[in-house]
Amino acid sequence: KSRLHCTMRFWDYWNWSNFTRRQPITAAATNGQLQKVLTIWDLLAYAISCTVGAGIFVTSGVASLDTGSALFGSFLIGAFATLLSALCYVEYVSRFPVSGSAYSFVYLSLGEMAGWLVGWNITLEYGVASAAIAQGWAGYLINLIETVSPSTWVPPQLFNYPFVWGMTVSPLAFAMVTLCAIICFLGVKGSSLVNVIMSVLNISLVISIIIIGSVYWDSRNWYNFIGEGVSWSGFPGMLKGASIVFFSFVGFDCVTTLAGEVANPSDVFPKAIGGSLALITALYVGVSVVLCGLVTATTVNIEAPLSAAFLDAGLGWASILVAVGSVTTLSSSTLAGLMGQPRIFFQMAVDGLLFKPFSWVNSNGVITFGTTFTFMISGTLALLFNIDSLSQMISGGTLIAYSTVCGGIIAMRYSDEPQDMIFEASYFKTLNPLAYQLRRRISFILFVHVLCSIIVGLTINYQWHYSIGLSFGILIIIIICIVSIIRPTDSPATFQVPLTPLVPLLGVTINLILITSLTLGALLRVLIWSVIGLLIYLLYGVQNSKLNEEATPIFFAQHEQSSIGGITSDERPVVLSSD
Repeated sequence: KSRLHCTMRFWDYWNWSNFTRRQPITAAATNGQLQKVLTIWDLLAYAISCTVGAGIFVTSGVASLDTGSALFGSFLIGAFATLLSALCYVEYVSRFPVSGSAYSFVYLSLGEMAGWLVGWNITLEYGVASAAIAQGWAGYLINLIETVSPSTWVPPQLFNYPFVWGMTVSPLAFAMVTLCAIICFLGVKGSSLVNVIMSVLNISLVISIIIIGSVYWDSRNWYNFIGEGVSWSGFPGMLKGASIVFFSFVGFDCVTTLAGEVANPSDVFPKAIGGSLALITALYVGVSVVLCGLVTATTVNIEAPLSAAFLDAGLGWASILVAVGSVTTLSSSTLAGLMGQPRIFFQMAVDGLLFKPFSWVNSNGVITFGTTFTFMISGTLALLFNIDSLSQMISGGTLIAYSTVCGGIIAMRYSDEPQDMIFEASYFKTLNPLAYQLRRRISFILFVHVLCSIIVGLTINYQWHYSIGLSFGILIIIIICIVSIIRPTDSPATFQVPLTPLVPLLGVTINLILITSLTLGALLRVLIWSVIGLLIYLLYGVQNSKLNEEATPIFFAQHEQSSIGGITSDERPVVLSSD
């Protein structure tokens, strides 16, 4: 079997059964290389580190250009969409405590190719997010130096210095990524301890910023908010702002990358994800309200919005507190992103879809090659690209992952019956033949739902005639009702998403609407990134997948005959997995 596997060409593996084969639950759960040393406090600190710095100190300035005074509304929309996805993540991680996060969850529910593409796109969520946050950190550090000591000369070459082809270089951002990578090599427990300490400090600083800002809040800065729409861009502006700030909520997703290092995941993760999301949303809304009350939305500084806002309000002493808080929170955010990305690569490599060095782990539980590779990529991006281009690209990859995870819940709950349910399925087929036939077509129903959601999003964001959005919105409601009459074949004993199928399908819709609000340039960059990932999968991943080891012996016997000449290339059978 091994000899014949080596003689096969990579395109012999290109068939639909391989692309859609699902990873067995037992294969996903067996992973003893990582140390189970993390507690709920480590997870809470990790979630806060991944999110608070990014949303408050980086993307709020970029999003305010589209939302105006309704910046807080974008954060609320993002939080609601995140909640729907978070419930799906909690069900997954409670049942399958593996390090791959969305990649592993989609691999289990929708198949290998879908899982790979999601995993490839969430590299935008961790490594690239670390680069964007490091850019914000550099801006705030320069602002802190200029505020504390205005006479201090800061070399312009350190931050956003013009380079070639319209790019700018930021050596300070690269230095931040380097420092965080060094901390990651201390091991997961050492890195987590640094995270806990910094998170406690960060929350205290952010609460202090909200209290000080509310004292000097001026309602006159909220112009065009009442009477003439939410902002000058209206509701589409809020949606576009939500698509930009959405990646600020990826903390709960980052937490699931640590599932393989938690002793009791089914009990710890629901509390950690729910608690972190509630706290993060409260902090985001409070800071966004304060920001738009200190200055008008049109004068918000993109690079350092909060610190500059306090300066414009004549509160130089408060801007020092903001600058200190931003430097510490963005430091922990960069660290958290660099911790999560190698674990995605690790799980992909363990499954055989990514090159083997990414699965290397040393005696301290450090994923050595994956951490080094992530540092090199994130450092390069932080050095060469600006915040706006990075943040929109990150949001696109994150939203794709969230949409797919929500859809995966539907695929798992309403898939074809397992073999041990044949009698029950036969009885159900007789009792309710319509629902039985609908369940067998759940993939097609899910595809139609995705298509309708995209059209509704395009209608809202490109202001098509309202009748188009209304018609497809009604179709979405009909689809939810249709799925509701289907009897689920899979009900987990651990945490279950409430109000299924409403919550997962609504999560798919909202995430896709946010995707359509991204700029065409951002979507094009995500598409190019996805194509690169697809090529890696087709040329390497599909033929090195661990699931090939479970291919049926019949296939290899047939392949031996075809390689001798008994069967033509058109007649060669496809690889059959044990699924």
